[in-house]
Amino acid sequence: LYFFGIGTNITAFVLFVFYEFLQRLCPIILNGGDNLLKFIMLYMIFINSYKYFSINKSNNSTPLNNLITNLAGYSICIHLCLAYFFSAIHKIHADVWFNGIATYYTLSLERFRGTSFNLDLAKNGFLVTISTYITILIELSYPFLIWFKRTKLLMIISAILLHVSIYVLMMIYDFQLVFIFVQGFFLSNRFWLNFVSNIKMLIYAKKN
Repeated sequence: LYFFGIGTNITAFVLFVFYEFLQRLCPIILNGGDNLLKFIMLYMIFINSYKYFSINKSNNSTPLNNLITNLAGYSICIHLCLAYFFSAIHKIHADVWFNGIATYYTLSLERFRGTSFNLDLAKNGFLVTISTYITILIELSYPFLIWFKRTKLLMIISAILLHVSIYVLMMIYDFQLVFIFVQGFFLSNRFWLNFVSNIKMLIYAKKN
C-alpha cells in the first residue's frame, strides 16, 4: 500500500508503527541500516511524497504542507550526514582505523568474505591503507560537501561506490542498500522527473 501511495501519510504512519514493533521483537539482528530506516520512515509520515509516481496522487501543496515536507526531507538528509560524521569520528579514535589497517581485518574475516579474492586484497598493504583512509575521508567530508552544488554529485557517487564495495566484499546487504537509496534525497524533483522521462523515452524507442 505504501509503495503505491495508497492511504498516503496514514499508511506511512501504520507502516512505521509496525516496523517499530518488528524491531522490538528482533533486537538482536538489527544494524545501523535498520536504525536509519526507522527514522526515515518516521520522517516520511510528514512528507507529501505522493504527487508523483503514485496511484493516489496527492496535490495538497499548501504553504504549510510544503514547509512540513521540506523540513522532514531535510531531516532525512541531516540524519544521514550525522550518521556519516559520527561514524568517521568513531573510526578516527579507533587504533585500527587511525593506523590504516582496519580493512585488513574485515577482508580477512571469514564472516565478511564476500568474494574469493578477499584474502588477496587483504595482503595488499597499499590497497588496505588507501581503502581505510578513503573510507574515513568520505564519511568525514560528506556531511559538509554534499550541500554544495559543485561537490554534491562527487559525494553521492563516492558514497554509492563505498557502499557497493562493502555490499560485494563484506556481504552486508540491507545496511548498504538503505544508505545507497537515501542518497536520492539530495537530488531534486526535477532530476527524478527528467530521469523517469528519459527511461520512458528509451523504452518507447526500443519498442519502436
